[in-house]
Amino acid sequence: MEPSCYEEAMCDTNWIDAMNNEIEALERNNTWTVCDLPYDRKAIGCKWIYEIKYKSTGEIDRYKARLVAKGFSQREGLDYKETFSPVVKMVTVRCLMSIVVNKNWPLSFMQAPRQCNAKLTTALAKHGLKQSKFDYSLYIKQRYESFVALLVYVDDIVINGNNEKEINNFTRFLSLNFLIKDLGKLKYFLGIQVLENDRGLCMTQRKYCLDLLHEYGLLAARPIDIPLQENIVLNHI
Repeated sequence: MEPSCYEEAMCDTNWIDAMNNEIEALERNNTWTVCDLPYDRKAIGCKWIYEIKYKSTGEIDRYKARLVAKGFSQREGLDYKETFSPVVKMVTVRCLMSIVVNKNWPLSFMQAPRQCNAKLTTALAKHGLKQSKFDYSLYIKQRYESFVALLVYVDDIVINGNNEKEINNFTRFLSLNFLIKDLGKLKYFLGIQVLENDRGLCMTQRKYCLDLLHEYGLLAARPIDIPLQENIVLNHI
């Protein structure tokens, strides 16, 4: 269960480790600069936000603690978890997945600490990737017959292409510049399970739908076909 405050999180070693990992990532990436406090101390502040990441099987993957600047200005239930992060368009994901299946390209999945979008873009540009003008969360590197594409959704990164050597070189480049976690083949992304079969890839949101039903207490509800039959009359209760 996610803690509601710092004092509660400090009683659990899982959340203590998660907070230490977040601080380590911030220090490694030079996210902050030590400076003197301004006169108006009300204009500064930070807050810890806690979240449990789950695998596609429903098992706990990891505990995530995020340090948010000016966290005091956010309100739980309204904008408690809002931060600026690159978010890829779903139509881009579908198009790229279609190409991956037709070309039989490898599909890798990685996670990195939340980065400033400008810093991430600069690092990718140094490695020769260009940001798409149609979807700013899509980065492409093409040279002669070699092609590598990267999708970014907050702290999730999907890499694919037709040159496995170039993909491995890019993975090493990311590891040198960011504290990154290689999750191997893509299995779960944006609430979508990605399953390999003889015909290509099967993409399903079964787990996502079950999680929604569980959240709203509707697992025991009876299913019904939609759209409803024509001329059906709904009685008032």
